[in-house]
Amino acid sequence: MSSSKELVRKAIHFRDPERIPVYRNRGDRGEKLANSDVLNVPVGLHNVGVDQEYSEWGFHWLNRNPDLNFGPSEPNLTSWKLFESLSWPDPQDPRRFQTALELFEQWGKDRYLIGDLGLSGFSIMCLMRGFEELLVDLYAEPEYVKWLADRVFGIEEEIIRLLPEYGFDALGLADDYGTQNNLFISVPMWREFIKPRLIRQVELAHSLGLDVYLHSCGKIIDLIPEIIDCGVDVLNLGQVSLNGVEELGRRFAGKICFSCSVSYQQNGIAGDAKSIDREIRSFVDHLNTEHGGLILIANKNDALGLRDDLIEAAVSRVTTFRV
Repeated sequence: MSSSKELVRKAIHFRDPERIPVYRNRGDRGEKLANSDVLNVPVGLHNVGVDQEYSEWGFHWLNRNPDLNFGPSEPNLTSWKLFESLSWPDPQDPRRFQTALELFEQWGKDRYLIGDLGLSGFSIMCLMRGFEELLVDLYAEPEYVKWLADRVFGIEEEIIRLLPEYGFDALGLADDYGTQNNLFISVPMWREFIKPRLIRQVELAHSLGLDVYLHSCGKIIDLIPEIIDCGVDVLNLGQVSLNGVEELGRRFAGKICFSCSVSYQQNGIAGDAKSIDREIRSFVDHLNTEHGGLILIANKNDALGLRDDLIEAAVSRVTTFRV
């Protein structure tokens, strides 16, 4: 039987895993986390300052929910004139890998280890500049937006270069591109401002022996061909159902590994055993292949209202399937 690390690698790269891997987030502790095949470790410093109210990128969290680790924010790049005077993250900040070392000692043996930047890329740009302001700037001030993108993605690249020193298996990114109904950045705009920089990060990660795991919320199905073209290895759609499980499977199964959780807007809150079974079966039937390509996420987040019994039902169900 493969170790957890080997099992996850097999699932990601379609090399016939013995079962579907389970990825428990760090909201779980004790025996549950001990049974997770994946260990996600934050390496982005998004909660710093006396009351952890700032990100290392300088924007200010307003009424931050400590269980969610995000909330409304106040931008710090309110004028492009401030660009060079801002304080930028230090990739070598000694706090960056402190949590990693602590978690590795307790939980890291034989796990697949993701070094998670957390919010990244375009999402950081939106938080620094302001969401509406940045969307306007894509049209009105494109050179400034590219300036910011080069700085943000470039600093992230410096952090990526450090990950192999700590034994990570993958780079974790979290960058949202969609609303509940559609993209909020057009595909041509995404190709111009994001794609070349994401490709550079993916190629760097791969050159270091790292997989790339991308989380993105919203209805982003029109961007998935572009994400695959960038070389991303694992795609975690925050809301799988928005994008259509059958359509995702028809178009993309076997082309990228999907990492999915039961719906944390509906089924994980108000579902029952039968609805959980149907959702898990749909993942297996449409997103998995005979050679792998699926990882189940078992979300644990009381702030979202997720019911622990339903999450455990999902884990129990998925472990009955063999690839």
